Amino acid sequence: MSIDREIDDYENKLKDLEQESNYLGRKMERALDYFEKVKYKERLSNQLYQKNEELVFVDKKISFNERHRERKEAIVQGIKAGIRDLSSQISIILEDSNYREVKHSKALYRDVNKDNILEERKYIKDRLSEKQKGRSEIERQLKETEKNIERDGDLLKRKYAGANYPIDENIKFPFNGKILIEGLLTDIRELKEGLEKILPSLRKKEKFYEKKANRYELRLESFHKEFYDIIYFTQPLPSVKKQIFQERLEIEEKEKYLDTNYKRLKNQLEDIQNNIQNLEIKNGKYEFLLENIQGTVLTADIKQNLPYNREGTISKLICEMEDFTKNLETHKAMVDSERNQFVQFANINVKDIRLREMAVSGIKNKRVFHEVLEWEKNMGKTLNRVIRIHEKNMMEHDKELNQFIQYLYTYLSTLADEMRTIPKNTKVKIGDDWKEIFQIQVPSWEEEEGKEEIRKHVDWMISKLEKEEFLDEEGKEDQGKIKKAIENWLQSKQLLNIIMGGKEIKVRCRKVTNDGKVSNMYYSWESSNQWSGGEKWSKNMALFLGILNYVAEKKQHILPNQKRHRTVIMDNPFGKASSDHVLSPVFFIAEQLGFQFIALTAHGEGRFIRDYFPVVYSCKLRPSVEGDTSVLTKEKNINYAFFKDNDPMVIERIGEREQLSMFEI
Repeated sequence: MSIDREIDDYENKLKDLEQESNYLGRKMERALDYFEKVKYKERLSNQLYQKNEELVFVDKKISFNERHRERKEAIVQGIKAGIRDLSSQISIILEDSNYREVKHSKALYRDVNKDNILEERKYIKDRLSEKQKGRSEIERQLKETEKNIERDGDLLKRKYAGANYPIDENIKFPFNGKILIEGLLTDIRELKEGLEKILPSLRKKEKFYEKKANRYELRLESFHKEFYDIIYFTQPLPSVKKQIFQERLEIEEKEKYLDTNYKRLKNQLEDIQNNIQNLEIKNGKYEFLLENIQGTVLTADIKQNLPYNREGTISKLICEMEDFTKNLETHKAMVDSERNQFVQFANINVKDIRLREMAVSGIKNKRVFHEVLEWEKNMGKTLNRVIRIHEKNMMEHDKELNQFIQYLYTYLSTLADEMRTIPKNTKVKIGDDWKEIFQIQVPSWEEEEGKEEIRKHVDWMISKLEKEEFLDEEGKEDQGKIKKAIENWLQSKQLLNIIMGGKEIKVRCRKVTNDGKVSNMYYSWESSNQWSGGEKWSKNMALFLGILNYVAEKKQHILPNQKRHRTVIMDNPFGKASSDHVLSPVFFIAEQLGFQFIALTAHGEGRFIRDYFPVVYSCKLRPSVEGDTSVLTKEKNINYAFFKDNDPMVIERIGEREQLSMFEI
């Protein structure tokens, strides 16, 4: 039952609401109709105002047209009067006796007036009538005429000066000028009378106009100080006034709204300025407002919450920034550590100075990540280019190194072979047989092993040259030290020792016996050093001559077409060597190799001196006559028999004296 009652209540309320809705609908219709009629009334008022304005304008136009018509009628009346004057003048001219005399003649147009023509006519008639006037009369008339012209000229100038209207001096005086002047004088007199009546009112109106114009200018100036331009209304002024009143109400409402917004915005501005100040304080520590730091786009949540909770949002962002800054400093320290490790690695491992400086300066100067990536890309290109160039240079270097090693290997092989052939130049003839005094045993080696040893030695040289000991004070290569070291490292003795793997070159020699024979067995160099003094001298001189000959052949100082073409100068060389069996092999070898001995010795003139030196120069001390001093004497002994048997041509040259220059010596 309660539900039915509640339903009935709602139905009754619904009916009441429907009735109220219908009532309000009718009220709305009447209100809308009222507003429509108000608008219609305003439109009619505006139209009525416009029509009234148009009517006033039409009345003013009618008045203007009436005044214009009156002026035109006055002009027409004046023209009619002028026509009447012209008609009367024409009648007078037609009745003129002079006109009747010439009316049948052809008209000639001349720039003279009627009086001059009549005077000239009279003069011509007088001439025709042979009425000659006296000279004195003509002169009197001429003087009188000149006086009249002068007087009239002065009068005309005064007239010009006192004229009320502009005067055209170039206009031609019409034939009816006198009549026109009389008519104009009448018009002027009448116009002056009317002007005298109008002038007081005109002056009054001018003063009134000037007063109003000054007031208008002042009001206009004050208006422009407050407003921009004058607004010209097209609607009726009552409607404009009402519209202005309505706009004033709207402006007042807008002013209230703007004041409210101003206070709200002012509070927001203070809040924003406080937050900006806090941000500037934080910027002093974190420097996030630098120009090179790009801004970011706020998220939608931040944009939504920022106007309502600026301080909380900014504080949250600052906390995030502080955490980010700490992480950034940690990563920055890691980056600096890695950078320093890279610089140390480059300084230690990169040998090329230019490439090392490029790598170190790049990693030190690049602080932005994308710049580091760009630098890494460029360095990769540079390294690839350097690697290609280095590989190409290495190929060229390997090629040149192989050629150099081949050259050294060939040179050492040739040197070893030539050293093995030196004993052939120290052979002696025993009976019908030739025997070598020496045997030089040079160790042999495999070609590949020998080249590899030479390569190792060259690599060792290169590594040594890269050390600081070969740099000068400015850090540049010291060419003098490098050249000296290379010459030392490439000496034949050192290269032979390297290629032979440390093995020694052994020299063995045969012993010359007392009976002038050579033993068949070779003795080691160490055991030969235990021989007698003469035997040691013999084997040493033989080896010395063989080596000298080898060096001479290398230097191309051998003249094979001469028997003796080289000289060995020796200072007291013989020592204990005075026996034939130790001297004969040496002199035999010297003769075979083209050596001439010159010896300075303190030996007495023994048999071996005379046998082996055909020319002997002796210096001896002989006592003086008094016996208290000694005198040095010089003697020269020549063994002519020796030269006759061995070289007769020498006898002819012995005793000749020739001055040689210092350079020829």
